[in-house]
Amino acid sequence: MPPTIKLYYWPGACSLASQILLADSGLAYEAIKINLQDPPARAEYVKTLNPKGQVPTLVIDGEIITEGPAVITAISQLVPEKCYTGSTPMENVRFYEWMNFLSGTILTKSFGGLFKPSWYSDDPSAAEGISAKSKANIAAGFQLIEDKLGKLSDPTHALGQSLTGVDAYLAVFITWANRFQIDVTRYPNYSKLFDAISHTPAFKAMQEKQV
Repeated sequence: MPPTIKLYYWPGACSLASQILLADSGLAYEAIKINLQDPPARAEYVKTLNPKGQVPTLVIDGEIITEGPAVITAISQLVPEKCYTGSTPMENVRFYEWMNFLSGTILTKSFGGLFKPSWYSDDPSAAEGISAKSKANIAAGFQLIEDKLGKLSDPTHALGQSLTGVDAYLAVFITWANRFQIDVTRYPNYSKLFDAISHTPAFKAMQEKQV
């Protein structure tokens, strides 16, 4: 019997990466939009599913999984032939190297200050400085990504020659950069990866749901 899979997401959030992989996987799943901006809905979500109050949250046969890298690993284990966390032992190591950098540095240290300045200061007057520093961190982080992809023979995939969780997360960050009017043309290799991923059926299908 196939597993019962539910993915809790919020449009435009980093849960888009998990949605892309699930769409590509061919697995049957239920996508549940959770409005984290609605206090009652958020309170119920925190109480019953994710005490961190974040997305994505994946539920497989009643087992609750949180945090993007863990969610992607769980999806990959359901369809090992897809190699979403790499196709060799070293690619798997590189997958977690990438994911720690993306979730810790690009998501939290960089974009976090644009989405939620209150994470970094309770002083409203600090918001402008937090925004400026966040954009500087994004520029530095994107340059590291650009340089890393530039060392590959084919920069359209961060690992190997097929879609991985790293590619999905990298694509999400370009959509965020566009939202904040950050010029990504300075990163041609990174832009090539995004162009390749954004033309896949899985990305197109999930992008339509980000409303």
